Order: sequence, then C-alpha cells, then structure tokens
Amino acid sequence: MATKKHSWNYENIGGSTRVKITTGADIAHLEELDIKKWTVLSCPTTGLNIDEKSLKYIDSNNDGRIHVSEVISASKWLTGILKDANLLIKCADSIDIEQFNQENADGKKLYNSAKQILENLGK
Repeated sequence: MATKKHSWNYENIGGSTRVKITTGADIAHLEELDIKKWTVLSCPTTGLNIDEKSLKYIDSNNDGRIHVSEVISASKWLTGILKDANLLIKCADSIDIEQFNQENADGKKLYNSAKQILENLGK
C-alpha cells in the first residue's frame, strides 16, 4: 500500500514560487520536500533576526551555517517531542508541559525536567 505524500501549498513572493509553511504537519514533513523547492540551502548562524544561541543548536556540524539537513533534523526532533506540532506555528512564549510527547524519549526527559523545575519553584 502506497503512503500518501504530504500536500504542499505554495505562494508567489517577489516573482518566486515558494512553499508556504502554515501547519505543524508542514514542518513535520520537511524531509519530503524536494531540495529544488527550498528557497535557501543554507544560512549563517549570526546576523539574523533569530536568537543566535538557538541557531547554534541547529548547526550540528558547527560550521557557522544552517543547512537543509540540519533544518530537517531540527524539525523531526521538534515535531517528535511535541504532542501537537501546530504549537510550532503559534509562536507562543511557552507551552504547557502536558504538551511534551512522553512517548518520545526526549519529550519524556523534557517533561520530567520541566516538572521538576516547576516543583522546585513551588508551582
């Protein structure tokens, strides 16, 4: 039985057709996106409007650049540790610890760590 491929949405920006990332499912399926459809194949870890510490975590080979493969690895990790990948689209400052996927080893570790921190703080 063939597995259903993810359905992508596109938009035209400045004369270029680009993939429109609007759902957690889009992020979860980034590895299925043809490399030719990526707008940028790498970017620096400095000088962007994104926290440099976060970018350095994604830069797994520490070469000062974020590559497609590293974005895909980060997307797999993030969508794996969360119960609802759509939380990534909401851009909230925090999430409820119950949103960590305890079926995932890292999600369970994050849940346990967050729970212990909250207990230590008396919350």
